[in-house]
Amino acid sequence: MSAVEYDVVVVAGGAGSRLGGAVKADLTVDGERLLDRVLAATGSASTRVLVGRGIDAPDDVVRTLEDPPSGGPAAGTDAGLQAVTSPARWTLLLASDLADPAAGIATLLEAAARTDEDGEDDVDGICLAGDAEHPQWLFGIHRTAALRGAVESLDTVRNRSMKALLSSLRLTTVAVDPAAVADIDTPTDARTWQAQRPADAPREPRLRGDAATVQRWRQWVEMACEAVEVDPDLVDVAGIHVLTKQVAHGYDRPLAPVSSYVLGLAVGAAQARGEEVDQVALRRAIVATIEQAPPVPEEQS
Repeated sequence: MSAVEYDVVVVAGGAGSRLGGAVKADLTVDGERLLDRVLAATGSASTRVLVGRGIDAPDDVVRTLEDPPSGGPAAGTDAGLQAVTSPARWTLLLASDLADPAAGIATLLEAAARTDEDGEDDVDGICLAGDAEHPQWLFGIHRTAALRGAVESLDTVRNRSMKALLSSLRLTTVAVDPAAVADIDTPTDARTWQAQRPADAPREPRLRGDAATVQRWRQWVEMACEAVEVDPDLVDVAGIHVLTKQVAHGYDRPLAPVSSYVLGLAVGAAQARGEEVDQVALRRAIVATIEQAPPVPEEQS
């Protein structure tokens, strides 16, 4: 599978009123700014654009702002697109307040690569979807030409929603665990994510979302699947990472890989019964058992 050529537009507008006026992109989770989490996962982008003001960003990130300011997310998207001088085929469109975006970005890049490889010209964009299966309007990847066309089709972009901007596109969604699309809108959200694990806990290797890494992983997955004669399309790398992370943090770390094995057994069993495989539902069922699981002894926690 060839790597996807893409730009990224990070829309960092909003006054952060529910956060007491704090700039969402500058909030830190696990000692890392939310914006830096997005940038770390998009290092392979041709052009990276930050739409917002008063936010520090690396020198290689293009900074811009809608004119006049505070025009809403559609206006921010328009400003971000205009800041790209040599557009790539795809544009990754992201919010700046995503709590843990790397796995979702990897999923979108892989989905775009597959769309190109399969010649699916009837797809303009791909968005992640969580609990309610509604598209996450600022967590998606779109054909740049189609996205620019959607902007041009509006009589005005000012104070228009992302739904109004993107609803004319031919979109598909990728269902993921709600944790993979979580954002931080309120102080409660911030406290919840800050409390995910102790400040002195060792850092885990982060799932990197660059296209080269995704491709390398996919090549190995295909080799492993060929060795045991299973369909590689059933291997949801990002979803498995979400599951194992939830088990490791929510229950007991040694059982994280076991949870992925249980998921694999469940997928195989569903196939054997001739049922449609819903990996999101299976992952949720596994994670739900944590609430009734035997408690971890205090000396091990």
